[in-house]
Amino acid sequence: PSQRFYEGKLLSDASTHNNVRSDVRFPWPDPASPSFFWHVTQPGGEGRGGRSGTSSFNTREAEAVVACVLSLVEGGAKTSDIGVISMYDAQRALITSLLRKSPGSTVKVANVDSFQGQERVFIILTLTRSNTRKVLGFTKDPLRVNVALTRAQCGLVVIGDALTVSAGSDIWSGFLEYLGPTRVVEGKLGSFTPFKVASSHVSTTAVTEEVFTSSHLSSSHCAASSLASYSREAPPYPPAKNRARLERTGKYSRFVGTDA
Repeated sequence: PSQRFYEGKLLSDASTHNNVRSDVRFPWPDPASPSFFWHVTQPGGEGRGGRSGTSSFNTREAEAVVACVLSLVEGGAKTSDIGVISMYDAQRALITSLLRKSPGSTVKVANVDSFQGQERVFIILTLTRSNTRKVLGFTKDPLRVNVALTRAQCGLVVIGDALTVSAGSDIWSGFLEYLGPTRVVEGKLGSFTPFKVASSHVSTTAVTEEVFTSSHLSSSHCAASSLASYSREAPPYPPAKNRARLERTGKYSRFVGTDA
């Protein structure tokens, strides 16, 4: 997110480095880098549901989300440390129903807008869209993607159809390239195998102050993550009332800025 959304103008504070939770057992493909993309396909594509009948859901992804939640809980994570983010309300409702009578019943499951300004130790993100038309809807909205990818403090699992999202969005194709060959996987939890996605040209998408201020998402709340080289939680363009503080100290909140 620092490069993609903030033109590389944010750097992670030293306090965010090495945030690996070795006390929690979970089958990360690369335990030293606890973030990965789990390729899951839905035969026939995502379904339609929700109160309006136009929201999307994906049963296979919902089942994968539940498997991750239960594995984290069994591995020693507190339910309060886990968050599940969905791009669609119908998917949120499906996951909530699947978790209802499980040890993960108290895990927060919400859409991406509801997680604005919040973090969890572990985040599981379900992208939901899986179709041959490469239609992504909300899943390719850069503001929502930025928020969704930056809620995790120590571990991030992204579950989706890698073929659909990489073909439908340069943001997602860039994210898959960033993860590399060992952290884009398929198969069952605990017995993953690498999934190769054909590389494509990726253009830079920058989200500026003007985009934020004209959007329903506030730049002052948008965050970047502690994962790998990602930044933690401050826009490179803080609101005017905070800009002087950034210029004086070189810092905005906990986070280091390289440009006001």
